[in-house]
Amino acid sequence: MSLGLYKVELDHVLQGNELLIHETIVNENPVPFDGELKIVGETDDVVAVDKPSGMPVHSGGGHRVNCLSAILKEQDPSRFSLAIHTLHRLDRLTSGIVILGKNPDVARAFSEAFKKHDQEIQKCYLARVKGKFEGSNVVVEGFMRCVDFRVGKFILVNSNKGTASEDANQGDAPTSTPSGDDKSAVEEDHIEDKWSQTSFDKVWYDEQNDETIIKCYPKTGRTHQIRVHLESIGHPIANDSCYGGEYKADHPFAFPLAPHANNVPPKEGSSYSHITGIWLHALSYKVPSKNLDFTSEWPKWAIEPTQQS
Repeated sequence: MSLGLYKVELDHVLQGNELLIHETIVNENPVPFDGELKIVGETDDVVAVDKPSGMPVHSGGGHRVNCLSAILKEQDPSRFSLAIHTLHRLDRLTSGIVILGKNPDVARAFSEAFKKHDQEIQKCYLARVKGKFEGSNVVVEGFMRCVDFRVGKFILVNSNKGTASEDANQGDAPTSTPSGDDKSAVEEDHIEDKWSQTSFDKVWYDEQNDETIIKCYPKTGRTHQIRVHLESIGHPIANDSCYGGEYKADHPFAFPLAPHANNVPPKEGSSYSHITGIWLHALSYKVPSKNLDFTSEWPKWAIEPTQQS
């Protein structure tokens, strides 16, 4: 124990103006990001940001500084000096549109609309899934159930596509457990089975990798909803090792692995690394009554080769 600049015994009683100094070194998990966050749209009340995969929205778990809200404030202190408020969820591993409110009243109103699954809120995601996905307006619906709160694992039950198995293929790469925003979302959704619905449209098929790019239209907003629904119909997100996919380091669009930040050496045989993203991207959010229409750029893994410049 250190008292000012001098070490003292643990049973020392502080006297007068003596000052006890306690130093803690905390390592923080890195995020795969280098540059500036892109603002895709802004009004007097909200701002829409294109979040990279692997970056949590708020601090929590292993992230205090390496999160979207903190990076935004560091990037433009005068613009984001006041508290910014998240209006909806977006998992750490998912990239794309995040809408932030500039004041608590706006945030509260939007959050309530999202929680009520307002049909006016139009959401579109992109995903790269395993296999040849056929058809348009393929609807998956059913109740979602948390079967492992520790790792935030969900399945679909009483589904129009059948009940998903709890024994998802875990792949060879390290999987991730929820942290920060993801954990709070799991805590909210694990209590009881909750209704969920998503529709899917094929965009194009990558024959070389036997993967399909699809558009996803979630009508509800459950934790891991799109990931669970796709696994339930046999087309999991191709690199989502938590829900039936497999991480392949040699894939042309593979995300890099990031080292764990540990204050103590890991146990023998444990992994130093974790995955930094999955092929799921929040492409657009539209709220016609509020004149909101935000669209991000397509990620490289979703663009058909003939369309790439």
